Amino acid sequence: MNKKDYIANLANELASKGSTMDSKQLASVLNVNGYTTNSGDEYQGLRGTSNVISSAYRNAMAQGDQISADNIATVFTNTAGETPWY
Repeated sequence: MNKKDYIANLANELASKGSTMDSKQLASVLNVNGYTTNSGDEYQGLRGTSNVISSAYRNAMAQGDQISADNIATVFTNTAGETPWY
């Protein structure tokens, strides 16, 4: 499964439980599951993680999956609990 679909599935699972995940936690989950940045580096929970969240959102929208897009938009936060992407 590609990382955008993985993030969408994770967002749907988190949303079904009423949970959120910050960007550092997502980075750790992505790294543990073998996903890397486009340059092959591990995620750090910073800008690259926010970029992949945004990319997963755009991918869900392009596929017509509004539910996943909405879940991506609401469950992933920065470490201050705010939306980390635009």
